[in-house]
Amino acid sequence: IKRTDTGNTASAETIYYDSSYPPKLRKIDFSVLRELATTPDLVDELKRIENETLPQVRDVWLEHFLERTKCPRCTDQYNSRTKVK
Repeated sequence: IKRTDTGNTASAETIYYDSSYPPKLRKIDFSVLRELATTPDLVDELKRIENETLPQVRDVWLEHFLERTKCPRCTDQYNSRTKVK
């Protein structure tokens, strides 16, 4: 089994993608993400995520998008360790 190691710098964990099985597609509710896209850069990045056909690339872009967004309630930066207030 060929595995690709992709480092996740935000949470210091490693995600392995098994190339012998097709990746499981996750349904993403883009209407929720559109509320977080408050700058032109974030809007462009979200469009890139919506149009991406490779799930692994989409996941990386999604992670990058979430690292750059702010919580609409408390305006704190989101990250992998953020707790919902």
